Amino acid sequence: MKLTPLVVILFTILILTALLQKKGIRISRTSTHYEENGNQSQYSKSFLYLENKQLKIDIVGRQLNQSIIFRGDEQKIWFLDHFRKTYFSLSRKEAEVLKFTRFNKQFTTPGIKNITDPLLLSKPLNPIFVTHDQVNGWPCQKYNLNDNKGLISELWAADLGSIGLSPENLSLIQELDNFILALGPSSNYKIPKFTFQNQQGFNGFTIKSTSYLDGKIASIHKLDKVEKMKFHEDIFQIPNYREEKNLENN
Repeated sequence: MKLTPLVVILFTILILTALLQKKGIRISRTSTHYEENGNQSQYSKSFLYLENKQLKIDIVGRQLNQSIIFRGDEQKIWFLDHFRKTYFSLSRKEAEVLKFTRFNKQFTTPGIKNITDPLLLSKPLNPIFVTHDQVNGWPCQKYNLNDNKGLISELWAADLGSIGLSPENLSLIQELDNFILALGPSSNYKIPKFTFQNQQGFNGFTIKSTSYLDGKIASIHKLDKVEKMKFHEDIFQIPNYREEKNLENN
């Protein structure tokens, strides 16, 4: 059977469309928090999904199964509790007027103390370059952050391109960060953070951090994978959960 030029053109278009179809990006991270005696108090895994102007974070751990969905085009965020099958949503305007004490009452992570996490600082400390290093095969630079009491964190930062991210990806993550910051500084540590270029005084994407409290390790956050994949079509959809309006009663 001889193919006509039109059939060949249509077939070529279909092939190119399939090849050029955009894939989303999934970022996987582990977080471990420790008690003062050194025992592990909480371990969780976080998965961040990026596609166009949509972002989702799944957080799974002991007594913890939550998601955050952010739509940059709508400037709106949803917080989902999969155990309770509930959610609440906030627009950017609502976030700016919401007291962060209400937010903290709604989302309290068991086993995690309110410590200074350098990944959540809105005002950067001065990082001190230590050495070149590797984390999970990614070349990176190691920095120390100190306050007047000494070391509070070790940070490992990699170039965006080396871990498979683009400036557009980072821009969307930073949009979510800015949204969260509108809730107030005390609420930030309740939310897993994945950004950190230009927030800590150096260029790079933080792929590992170790936080210290009174000279002891308080938490370790580590980037595990950055993968390109095709997401399920409903990944950014809000499930049929009960919507909670009055956060004061939760």
